[in-house]
Amino acid sequence: QIPSEIGNLSNLLHLDLSTNLHHGSIPSEIGLLTNIETIHLGSNELTGSIPSEITMLTKLTYLDLSDNHLTGMIPSSFFEHLPNMKYLNLQDNIISGTLSTSLGNALSLEHIFLFNNKLEGTIPHEIGMLTNLVYLGLGTNSLTNTIPTSLCNLSNLEWLHLNDNFLTGSIPTSLETLPMLKWLCLSNNALGKNISLPVCQLELFGKRKPLSIESSSSSSTIHKVNVGGSLYVDTYSNRWSADQFYSVGSWGYDYAGETTSTTNPISNTDDDALYQTDRSSPSFEYKFDNLSDGKYQVNVLLAEVHFTESNMRKMNIIVEGELMLFDYDIYMDGGQNSAKLLSFYTNVLDSQLNILLQAMVGDAKVCALEVIWLSKNVVTNGGFEKGTVGWSYSRNLEQSILKKNGIYSVLVQEGHDLLKNSLGIFIFQDMMGKMENGLVYEISGWVKLKRASSALFYFEVEQIDGAGRKHVSMRPVIAVNHAWVKVVDSFFLNVTGSLDKLILRAGQNDVEFYLDDVSAVPK
Repeated sequence: QIPSEIGNLSNLLHLDLSTNLHHGSIPSEIGLLTNIETIHLGSNELTGSIPSEITMLTKLTYLDLSDNHLTGMIPSSFFEHLPNMKYLNLQDNIISGTLSTSLGNALSLEHIFLFNNKLEGTIPHEIGMLTNLVYLGLGTNSLTNTIPTSLCNLSNLEWLHLNDNFLTGSIPTSLETLPMLKWLCLSNNALGKNISLPVCQLELFGKRKPLSIESSSSSSTIHKVNVGGSLYVDTYSNRWSADQFYSVGSWGYDYAGETTSTTNPISNTDDDALYQTDRSSPSFEYKFDNLSDGKYQVNVLLAEVHFTESNMRKMNIIVEGELMLFDYDIYMDGGQNSAKLLSFYTNVLDSQLNILLQAMVGDAKVCALEVIWLSKNVVTNGGFEKGTVGWSYSRNLEQSILKKNGIYSVLVQEGHDLLKNSLGIFIFQDMMGKMENGLVYEISGWVKLKRASSALFYFEVEQIDGAGRKHVSMRPVIAVNHAWVKVVDSFFLNVTGSLDKLILRAGQNDVEFYLDDVSAVPK
């Protein structure tokens, strides 16, 4: 747990406890850190609600509470009392309630990430007052009513994600006037009958062009699977494939287990049939072959149709070797005969997506699966399946079968035939022409040490442009030799004048390490 004594650190400016195993609630004493400017508590096991005392932190510019199990509502005075907040990330929690009209008071906000929560109600008109906003992510909630026309006031907005809600009405034509908009994602809503869904990842890179709507044949949705059932056409005319056994080069389940069906009506959905069939087993996996390198959204559709109490079925969901959900109880989350849609985000770098369902109590199950392509990985050979193609190194580099995903990783180690390099043991890749100026990229990878028991490990970007040379170090992690550890942070490419050099580097001093699944994808 995070100790309440943390409130004694009255001079603290930056707090980073992310990507650990912290559990319990965020202590109210955090409100005593009145000089704090940045707080990173993402990717833990935190529960409870966001403490109202956090609104006392008037110097706060950056708050990341993402990827936890936080519940309750956003504190009522949250947006009124944090005037310097620029970056807010609460995504991947269980936060409920509505978006307050006071959101319009947070005039400094530039990035809002509220994906994958349980927010309800309308998008407040006052959101149009946030003229510094660059990124607005409200996808995968339960927002209703129409898209507010006030969004057309957001002249700096580049990314707008309102996907997977219950929005109705038409898409405001005024969105076409937004001068900086590059990505528009409105998929899986109930927008006007004349709209072909899904609408996702509309790219406007390069020359400005009018907004247009992608057809339902868009390649963004790769697979829709009616698990345990036959071909199904949903209420938006999307086709869900009949379930099938896996064969190389295709997709499907690797172990049949048991399939069941019910005629029970399912609440919280217009497509009962998707939740009335399922496949269950103590452990089974779905594999999807021939996928392009990049970032994907995996939607797992579930409904508990068998049990009438909690603790009868608990399961883990593991995507691409990463534990996304632990000890999940469908009944406890939504009751019986209620539709649940869980969204997870992952990178695929070996052409195959793996979704493992693993039981903790009873059998694991799934009712339907959806795989959506989000963005391209701009790192060449990030999974090292092609050996060391695309990579350079300061010491010695070789392909290894000790991997996180796929077939191979890379081992970066001391070389006997090379002179020592003062930079230490590093691997790097030239990113010139791969990354676009003005975009925020999520840079991630998996690391495991060869010999050292533990060491700090990080990614770094070296950039030379009209402003000179700079080195941007990503947030470090503590790497170990007994497990793979995920390294992830954001990088904003902001070029002054001409860009002469752009290098992505990974490593640390003289520590030998294995590296796998390196990616850089636009956020």
